[in-house]
Amino acid sequence: MAKKPDRAPPPYRTAVLVLGMQRSGTSALARIVNFLGAAMPRHLVPANEWNPRGYWESAPLAALHDEILAEMDSSWDDWRAPPARWKDSETANRFAGKIRMTIDEEFANAHLIVLKDPRMCRTLPYWMSILEKSGIRSAPLLIIRNPLEVAESLRERDGIPFEKAMLLWLRHYLDAEYETRHLPRNIVTLDALLEDWKLLAVQSGARMGVQWPRQPNDAASDVREFLDIELHNHRATLAELDAHTEVPHWVKSAYRALTLLCDEPKAAEPKRELDRMRAAFAESSRLFGVVAFAQTEALKKAEKDVAEANARGAKADGLKAD
Repeated sequence: MAKKPDRAPPPYRTAVLVLGMQRSGTSALARIVNFLGAAMPRHLVPANEWNPRGYWESAPLAALHDEILAEMDSSWDDWRAPPARWKDSETANRFAGKIRMTIDEEFANAHLIVLKDPRMCRTLPYWMSILEKSGIRSAPLLIIRNPLEVAESLRERDGIPFEKAMLLWLRHYLDAEYETRHLPRNIVTLDALLEDWKLLAVQSGARMGVQWPRQPNDAASDVREFLDIELHNHRATLAELDAHTEVPHWVKSAYRALTLLCDEPKAAEPKRELDRMRAAFAESSRLFGVVAFAQTEALKKAEKDVAEANARGAKADGLKAD
């Protein structure tokens, strides 16, 4: 009896990973990728005053990511590197099953999906490993924004000090760039996206090996209605970044190196420069990160205690008035 041929493995699905620091245009880019035919998650983080056009990220996956960071004694606004070998820990294994199940629930069997969550920059190897085990290929798409603009937006939204915003910007981009080098990817700037999103759509598809289900010309009216250049409300030039005396040299150099990779993705010197900064930043984080983060957590706890005390006082005053 003739042997039956082996069943061919199922074709890989693809996840466009929209990566970048918070307040850097990740939401706008994710929505454009969606207009080009990539499936969005079923349960989205709701829009609010800080992102009136929507965040376009999965609410269940974002909640899981917060739980993961909390297990690591961390949070979205922590600029330290994740603990060494955390990806292989028992905690990581426990969450992996939940993440895979949630991805199935959020995207069903869609062949091309868009996965956006700035927190992924902190734990990228872990997420890409889970996707690979689920038969999903990662196609990283990084978006870069001038650090001065990001810092001002974070100060306005979260009250984050300038110095901490610089550290957060550096951590997100140094890690996201390094961890995606081995994959077909693209790096774009927010300025270029707003100037000519069609060109970047074609370029990104070619560089990532993604064939968009919908051509940019067909999506043009939807994108035009969605994009509003006025949403790019904190502006800063490269000259202003270079001239700013409080911006660390590492941040200025990293921004220049990343923008060079937008035009020359295979250039070696920008990657060497980023490697030098990443090694130096890692050493500094080991020296100062624990103390700095402990002080931040103590301040958060004190603010929470004050808010709870004020709430109890207001309730007591109400009872007394009654």
